[in-house]
Amino acid sequence: MTIRQFAALCSCNPQTLRYYDRVGLLKPAKVDPWTGYRSYEEEQALSFVKIRSLQKAGFTIGEIRELLDKDHPAVLEALRSSSGRRRGACGKFGRSVSHTRRK
Repeated sequence: MTIRQFAALCSCNPQTLRYYDRVGLLKPAKVDPWTGYRSYEEEQALSFVKIRSLQKAGFTIGEIRELLDKDHPAVLEALRSSSGRRRGACGKFGRSVSHTRRK
């Protein structure tokens, strides 16, 4: 799907996706070599939810990058063991992942 379609699916704007690509958080599934247009797969929405949840929890870009390859229990553990400002995000992350999987 196009960057605009994927942005609509994730309820964000295309600039956010371009930023995530630039900082190495969420690379497009494919980039057209001639036009530079980015294409995404629907399955990447789960990664977007994980990134957004971790951002809202106060993790830095570097911390998020490290946590992206971890499984869900490891991410929840990182949220639990982090500072108090991040604790409330544990439930949000779990609910977001459950909601995204049902779509």
